[in-house]
Amino acid sequence: MYLTIYFLSTGYFANVGGAMLDEVILHMKCHGRIVVCGMISQYGLKEQYGIHNLISKCIRIEGFSDVNYWKYYPQYLEWVISLIRDKKNSAAFSGIFQGKSIGTALVNISAVH
Repeated sequence: MYLTIYFLSTGYFANVGGAMLDEVILHMKCHGRIVVCGMISQYGLKEQYGIHNLISKCIRIEGFSDVNYWKYYPQYLEWVISLIRDKKNSAAFSGIFQGKSIGTALVNISAVH
């Protein structure tokens, strides 16, 4: 029930994979899109969990890797450091780096800048 309410959407950012990804796909709208940057639940397994239910929902899945964006790293680093130094963002970012956030932390940057 919880996933039905939370994930009934057309987009999802996946970094866990496995049974979690399968459950999310079941609750996504048709023609949704999934961006995958990793499948941590599958690393090191001898027998990996497959992906199911993509075709019946006509879902598009695309992976990406940070290796393709290394040329932007200096520009990104400059931007992130400025956000961390900004007093408006310091509480949100310091919580992440001090272990006060367990799981995924969302920081709304667009509202600040």
